[in-house]
Amino acid sequence: MDFRRLAAAAAIAVSVSACVADTAGNSPSRAPTVAMPEVPLRATSQGDAMRRLGVLKIHATDASRDVPGGVALVRSSAEMGEPQAYFWLGVLNYFGTGMPRDYAEAYRNFRIAWEGQVTRAALYIGRMHANGFHLVRDVGQARHWFELAAARGEAEAQYSLAFSLVYGSEDAKDHAAGLVWLQRAVDAKYPASVSSMARLYEIGRGVPADLGRAAFLYQQAADLKDGYGTSNLGSLYLAGRGVPQNDGRAVQLFRQAIALGYVPAKNRLAWMYENGRGVPRDLVEARRLYAEAAGLPAEAPPSPRHDLVQ
Repeated sequence: MDFRRLAAAAAIAVSVSACVADTAGNSPSRAPTVAMPEVPLRATSQGDAMRRLGVLKIHATDASRDVPGGVALVRSSAEMGEPQAYFWLGVLNYFGTGMPRDYAEAYRNFRIAWEGQVTRAALYIGRMHANGFHLVRDVGQARHWFELAAARGEAEAQYSLAFSLVYGSEDAKDHAAGLVWLQRAVDAKYPASVSSMARLYEIGRGVPADLGRAAFLYQQAADLKDGYGTSNLGSLYLAGRGVPQNDGRAVQLFRQAIALGYVPAKNRLAWMYENGRGVPRDLVEARRLYAEAAGLPAEAPPSPRHDLVQ
């Protein structure tokens, strides 16, 4: 995901936040008071093991998957004062996993986790401020929380902070600072940051345009299994920009991006089939991929032909 796609997602989230708050029974607030739990926050081996087991049960993809049982274990761990358990309860509240989505409860659990020195909790608090989830939308507060997590080395927060600085409101933009934080996330090998930095070099935004550097970074993003970066590297090979022109390599990269879940790459691969670039021309496959990229139902196979004259 690049900055522009992330910005679009944020805009959509903001537009629906009021509706989400109403359905969850959460009225927006600037700084809700959070009551700390009666049991002191402290990490213990037993609580940590219980929380880890619960998370594994929730995210299992085989027969061991047990969301209700996993949630119960995470709750029990939190009741023992395990700070990471409060973070995971916040995540479950935030996404509505194993329980109704509840931004008010998510915020409470993230704040408790932050008090327990769980750095990643600040990232989610920042997101809630940025999108107006349970809170009055406050870009300044969002940036404050992103920076708290970023300063502690949280790569995703560094990326989010860079986004707010590069693509924030005109009176709050700071490209130079944004690039510093983005580079820190790149150094930490956070995939989306690597592909985003590549894009900046490709278009020359905030940095001198350098297609060779862009291709190098897109390759790093591809190695980190970032679908957006993988697909964009394919486009460079297709056009011969910053790398030798190579249709076959472009097709390979578009397929890899699709396997990584990056749907727009289907549109690019469909064009390759339509025009016979790197693959034999195949309009049936092109139509199938275009339909999938557009979110349309698959095209029905053609009916058998029955000639009137035998």
